[in-house]
Amino acid sequence: MIQTPAGPQRMNYVGAAPAYFGIFGVRPLIGRTFDESETKPGGPQVIVLSEPLWRELFGADPAAIGRTVTFDGRPRLVIGVLPAAFTVGREERFWVPLHVPEPTRDPNAEWVGYSVVARLRADASIEAVQAELATIVGRLKQERRNEPAPVVMTLHERRHGATRRPLLILFGAVGVLLLTACANIANLALARAARREREFALRLALGASRWRIVRFVLIENLALALGGAALGLMLVRASLGWFVRVSPGSIQNTEAIGVSGALILYTSAVAILTALFFGMAPALTASRAAPNHTLASGTQQAAGSRRHSFARRALVIGELAIALVFLTGAGLVGKTFWQVTRVEPGMQADHVLIAHMALGNRYTNATAAAFFDAVIARVRQHPSTRSAAWVQGAPMSHSGGGVVEFQSSQPGKPPKRYRLASVDPEYFETVGAQLVAGRFLTAQDRNGAPPVAVVSEGFSARWLDGAPAVGRMIPNYKCRRNNDCDPFDITIVGVVKEMVQEASDKEPYPLVFRPMAQRQFIVNAGSLLVRTSGELAPLQAIIRDEVRRLDPQQPEPGFFSLERVMEERIAPRKFTLVLLASFAGLAVGLAIIGLYSVLAYLVAERTREIGIRIAIGADAGRVTAMVLGQGLPLTIIGLVIGAAVSVAAVRVLRAWMYEMSVYDAPTFVAVSLLLGIVALVASWLPARRASRVDPVQALRAD
Repeated sequence: MIQTPAGPQRMNYVGAAPAYFGIFGVRPLIGRTFDESETKPGGPQVIVLSEPLWRELFGADPAAIGRTVTFDGRPRLVIGVLPAAFTVGREERFWVPLHVPEPTRDPNAEWVGYSVVARLRADASIEAVQAELATIVGRLKQERRNEPAPVVMTLHERRHGATRRPLLILFGAVGVLLLTACANIANLALARAARREREFALRLALGASRWRIVRFVLIENLALALGGAALGLMLVRASLGWFVRVSPGSIQNTEAIGVSGALILYTSAVAILTALFFGMAPALTASRAAPNHTLASGTQQAAGSRRHSFARRALVIGELAIALVFLTGAGLVGKTFWQVTRVEPGMQADHVLIAHMALGNRYTNATAAAFFDAVIARVRQHPSTRSAAWVQGAPMSHSGGGVVEFQSSQPGKPPKRYRLASVDPEYFETVGAQLVAGRFLTAQDRNGAPPVAVVSEGFSARWLDGAPAVGRMIPNYKCRRNNDCDPFDITIVGVVKEMVQEASDKEPYPLVFRPMAQRQFIVNAGSLLVRTSGELAPLQAIIRDEVRRLDPQQPEPGFFSLERVMEERIAPRKFTLVLLASFAGLAVGLAIIGLYSVLAYLVAERTREIGIRIAIGADAGRVTAMVLGQGLPLTIIGLVIGAAVSVAAVRVLRAWMYEMSVYDAPTFVAVSLLLGIVALVASWLPARRASRVDPVQALRAD
């Protein structure tokens, strides 16, 4: 936390070695970066600011170099300012020297993890680095049984890895929709060009060149494309607010999304290219009109339509196939979203307030415990408080706790893992946990008493092969930095129903809840959970005031409601469902418009034929069946191709599936039937119009 004119604030920062900045090739705007003496224990207390923080604290005054900033309750000397464009993680606001302590065998030493950054040689690869590190870690595991495997990734993967795949899928979906819309316009343009053959033939007969006809048709298509692009940009601008509201918190900087000049140029370029590419076929059709043959016929020619009927039908088949792919994706995500919402969370999330706090390195175990005890005592005095508890490892967060891993005693078996959370005895009452066997933690489970734990049902299934858990022993490490320390056993005293503890939909780790009083490491961060019978706002004010009274240098806690946190768990899936459903709706609409337009054009083209059939005795049912017979094969072929493409395409949705296969047969059948019914309705409308043709008017038509 850092002191600002608005009070203490918690900001993202990085502890870095002197070589860190040189690896990225960044140079300070003013001042300098760290030197080796500043990373030594007892070295100078210095800080490097980001440009935005420099402007906020000192108004961009160059004389800020040499002044002090209070960080974590201690003054630090400002020695440099880095450009605003430099960020490696998530908008770091400042940097401090990294102090790496000497190795220790102290069982109470705090476990710390570090990240290493490096610039690779031109001939090096990520795979080679990963293999070399795996060899090193393999040797370390012989000495340190709990040595974690390193994860090697590029800077781009670290910054954008979580959003890269969804954005690529989104970009691909938009591209497919654009192609579908262009195919539809090209289909209609081909039909229109065929109907205007006499007009183009007359223009050619009067002396117009074929290039002039091509240019005329292309300009028409270009005007149509640019008009559509302008309308699309207006719709984007109008829907941005809705997009930001429904987007999950994992998508960063949504407030910066807007209609920029670059977007306008990009959209205009796409519109021009699509107009030229998809308008070429109708333009060439128009330029190939035969003046003598067309004008001598005296009637509307169907030759152009017959020449291009295959292309138009192929476009409709493609649109139906694409629509089925989008519908299948939306159906699968919708079904898994429904399944996720039906998962029993194992807790009662309503009327529970979460307050996250991080006290900083100024606090020891004793002073941090006194601080937390004072806050929770004040909260429990409020009449609306039903229960309150401290926890390290709150649901859906990474505040404290962690994953403990043990190698299996059987060769070749994967390691066993569980997620550890330290809790107060009232935690289970606060979250509404359901006891299955044994007992909850109590105030007697304090420091010096036998180590105990409460586990989730999943622990029994995955660690004990379904055997009763109460009374069994589970291993835990006494220290996590130096694995020469001996592990010790914990006695299981209770089992609770499985509880949602992680935001990921991957198979969760079994849960182990240990008493907060038996914690082994320095605890200067945690979450206060409060169940109330009233509104959450009064309790927020009480906690805020008590924190300010105890330590004015502490920033305001981060407040959340457990109900909102649980809702955010499914927010990314809900967002994906909304996007896919929107794309599926657009794709189905485009496909139906395409199918309807082709059949309507065929009906208009065969008006004289239909009139003759009715005049010689064909009833309305036979005419309707004739038109439906032209649309039914297109629908069936489109559905078959779409189903085949869907089987291959939906594999990209595997990450969004929850306890179901991407090849869910009921979903495939349901969306195919839905699209088939909608296509049948689209075919029936022009068929119905054909059955009502007046024979006299049809025979008089030119």
